[in-house]
Amino acid sequence: NLAAGATSTGLSAGLFYDGKQMGEAFVALNALGRRLAATQHAGNLQLAGSVSAPLFRDGARWVLAIWSEGAPKSVEVPVAGATELQLSDAWGNPVALPEVKDGGLSVDAGPMPVLLTGSGGALLVDAARNKAANAARRLLDDKSLQRWIAPEVRTLAQAAE
Repeated sequence: NLAAGATSTGLSAGLFYDGKQMGEAFVALNALGRRLAATQHAGNLQLAGSVSAPLFRDGARWVLAIWSEGAPKSVEVPVAGATELQLSDAWGNPVALPEVKDGGLSVDAGPMPVLLTGSGGALLVDAARNKAANAARRLLDDKSLQRWIAPEVRTLAQAAE
């Protein structure tokens, strides 16, 4: 929801509490909330197949959530120029960080997100470019706005696609 611009979300307590104790989902949601506090959605990385990879940032520091539908698969995350890399599971537990090879990091993406954090690097630019291209596409596709788009804005939006 943060990636879509939401500032709050309502969830059923039954997802987290079974009447006796807090469940596994609460721990994961709490860990995610703590990790994303003070961040803003910076865009999505385009990774292989059906892998989702929204990137959140606070200055040069970033958090990349990575998951996929179905069976786990290995994906290459471009981390060229990034420093302070750390990998954790959905509950916030550290996970061994694979070796960076040729500017990429091989990460297993499955139904439960893994969180890759770091600072700087080209992936911030990639996510911002993807976000700008998506915004440009939505602007150009909205027929109700066509007559109001200034020529120079149209040119920029077409170039961003």
